[in-house]
Amino acid sequence: MNYNDKTIVLKDFLNISDISVYEIIRKIDRLILLMADDVKNILNGEKEENFLHHIEQKEIDINKLCNLIFKVIKLAFNPMDRNTLKLTLDDIFYYWEMALFLEKIGDQIKRIPKSYKGLEKDEGLIKTYNKIMEQYGTTMKANYLKNVNLAIQTMINKASMFEELNAHTNRLPKEYFFVIEKMKMMNKNIGNIAKVLLKLSKN
Repeated sequence: MNYNDKTIVLKDFLNISDISVYEIIRKIDRLILLMADDVKNILNGEKEENFLHHIEQKEIDINKLCNLIFKVIKLAFNPMDRNTLKLTLDDIFYYWEMALFLEKIGDQIKRIPKSYKGLEKDEGLIKTYNKIMEQYGTTMKANYLKNVNLAIQTMINKASMFEELNAHTNRLPKEYFFVIEKMKMMNKNIGNIAKVLLKLSKN
């Protein structure tokens, strides 16, 4: 499916055996990466009207997929449904939090172009945005591989990323404040996704 010109259509699933929560998470991840690429183009000075509609549609699709996960996970508290979904009790809370934080990341990415409108291109800020998305990729890789060491590395890098963003706040005009705040929220929730894996590993 080409997410740039098609929307996700969700139906009410009568047979939950057709559903893989893991695969839904992967779809959300791909949408976030596509949104992030569109935003990067805007930060680099390309015309926002070429990307805004696609960004907003992807964010709507993310919300739909997250709502589907929440709906399915509520069913999974029933032992029979949980068995059908091939989930454990730990999985329920793990995927619930994953979906919650992914939805928040998508929301912040969507808001960046509105805050950036009318501002001059800043190479330093773009470089930091790219680092944040690299952190996101590392965190998702950690979750897919259940690699605790990668998750810990994300937690270590989160603090230095906040320092870098604070440096931008100090050097850039106040008009950039809201863009930087959105990036801080992305960094925070990327760290939260790493924490979700760490909690799962402890259980």
